[in-house]
Amino acid sequence: ATDSHMTFKTMLSNTLTEHMRITSDGDVGIGTTSPQSGIHIAEGGSGSDGGSVLTLSQTGFGSILR
Repeated sequence: ATDSHMTFKTMLSNTLTEHMRITSDGDVGIGTTSPQSGIHIAEGGSGSDGGSVLTLSQTGFGSILR
């Protein structure tokens, strides 16, 4: 089965670049095409991860940030 997702892209000089992805599991990735947690922010580097800057995840209920 194909995984469904929503992407946010920009175009510059006829080149389309993905900047953010929301997976069917609800994970959000900024700067990565394969978020590994609830919120996964990456910058620079190479590959789909680009070098993790911040990852947030939580199991259960309650607030992840206070």
